[in-house]
Amino acid sequence: MSQITVNTFSVIRLITISLLLIPSLLHAHNNPEFENKLIISVDVNESTQLSSEKFTITYPKETIRLVWDVKSEDKSKIRFSLKQGDEIIAKNLKDGMEVMPSIFNDESIVITDVTGADSSFKIDVLARVIVEKKKTESALTSAGKKVYKQANCVGCHKWHGDGGGGYGGAALSLRTTVLNAELIKLVVRCGRPSSGMPFHGRSVYKGDDVSCYETTGEEFGEDKPPRARKLLSERQLDAVVDYVVNVIKGSGEPSLEQCTAYWGEKSRQCDSLRE
Repeated sequence: MSQITVNTFSVIRLITISLLLIPSLLHAHNNPEFENKLIISVDVNESTQLSSEKFTITYPKETIRLVWDVKSEDKSKIRFSLKQGDEIIAKNLKDGMEVMPSIFNDESIVITDVTGADSSFKIDVLARVIVEKKKTESALTSAGKKVYKQANCVGCHKWHGDGGGGYGGAALSLRTTVLNAELIKLVVRCGRPSSGMPFHGRSVYKGDDVSCYETTGEEFGEDKPPRARKLLSERQLDAVVDYVVNVIKGSGEPSLEQCTAYWGEKSRQCDSLRE
């Protein structure tokens, strides 16, 4: 019978929810970078009463906004609308205005209802896309990779961190995790209650220690996380968390380059990615 009290159970439940069920809040800490990519340049002609010819927009799937960049000395004064078929789908746009790409369908578009311009000009349509940050390996992340191997994180999370089966069960993916560094360290240090994820902290769950989920090991009873084969110092915990955050997390699909960076250029572990 578990010795967990009602109050302790509430704490565990709160931690579990914060770790697993509210990724949208944690995702805000990722701070993605953006760039604008030119899709098309559109002529707005004086000869057609300051409107454009029909044109279509094809944008990358990772586009989050379409930016309308007016190329004119009068750009601060110019206003315009977008017409698709017989419907005005956006009006009173100006230089630098952003619109959601979802407002467009497969029909062609016309720039119309232009004001504030005395002559022809161009408008560049730009796709604002998320740019994946290039992962770099500092001295700390290099040390973290060593800890990742020594602590046998690879046993469950695999070299690529994408998870899978292991002695502790089916591990979650570190490549797609939404946890920030602080919460990742909490899980590595304290393990996950009622799961196969072991604790790696050297000083946790000893006597009256409540540094993990505000609960002692005795209060957890049978729900206490298992002990890892190798326990880690605070410095080692920081290093392995840095490695997970800066090398594994958000790295997309496992690649040959990532595999050889982990195992070495000639490793047979990477043969499946060479085909």
